[in-house]
Amino acid sequence: MWFTLHRGTGSAAAACNLAIETFLFISAFLGFHKCFLIMEARSNVLTIGDILSLYARKFFRLAPAYYGLWLLEWAFTSRIAHGKLWHRTRPLYANCANGKWVRTALWVSNLSTGEDSMAPWATCYQQAWPLQLDLQLYLVVPWIAMIFWKWPKLGMTVSTLLVLGNMVINIVVADRYNLKIGWADVS
Repeated sequence: MWFTLHRGTGSAAAACNLAIETFLFISAFLGFHKCFLIMEARSNVLTIGDILSLYARKFFRLAPAYYGLWLLEWAFTSRIAHGKLWHRTRPLYANCANGKWVRTALWVSNLSTGEDSMAPWATCYQQAWPLQLDLQLYLVVPWIAMIFWKWPKLGMTVSTLLVLGNMVINIVVADRYNLKIGWADVS
C-alpha cells in the first residue's frame, strides 16, 4: 500500500498539477487574509490605494526571483552552447530570439495561443509560468475578497464557480492535448 501511495503522489507531483494548484491555493488564501485584515482595520473598506499597494508589494516580492533566475538561466546556459547539453537548451534561445521574450518580460507568456502553445519550450522562460500565473491570480484576489466581505453568499457562489471553471478548463485542456497525470492514467 505504501508503494502505491508513494508512487501516486510522486507521479502527481512530477506532473506538477497538484504542486501548482497547492501553491496557487496558498497564495490566494494569504492574499484573501491580507485583504480581510486591511478591511477589518479600515472599517470594512478596501480602497483603490490599498489594492494598488497590494499589487506593488506582490510584484516586488516576485520580480527579483523572476528576473534574476531568467538572467542566471541565460548566463549559465549560454556558456554550454558548444557542449553536450546544447541540444536541450537551444529551443530556449530560439523562442526568446523570436520576439517571445517581450511577453515573458511582461509576465504574460503563459497566455500563449496557437497550436504549439502546450509544446515543451514553446515560449521563452516557460518554467516561470507558475510565477506569472500567481501574479495574474493576485490581480483578482482583492476584488473577490471585497465580494466575500460584503456579500458572503455571493462570494461563496463566485468562488464555487471559479473552482468548477478551473476543473472544467483542466479537463478540456487535458482532453485537447491528450495530457495524463501519472496516477490518473487508466488507459
